[in-house]
Amino acid sequence: MTHHEPDSTMIAMALELLTEHGLEGVGSVVQILINEAMQLERSAFLEAGPTSGPRTGGDTGAASGPSV
Repeated sequence: MTHHEPDSTMIAMALELLTEHGLEGVGSVVQILINEAMQLERSAFLEAGPTSGPRTGGDTGAASGPSV
């Protein structure tokens, strides 16, 4: 199974929202973190990254849709 690292720009954005807006930014931070977690889970399930290049035979799918 392929392991994909979290997008550090999304995590940085979440931390920036928290530092700038305090508790008022918590809703947006939770939304960002949950979306990132869902993308990581989807990538792990499909054994593919957010976009898929040439098929390697090991990928079972692509997050961007099936290759034609």
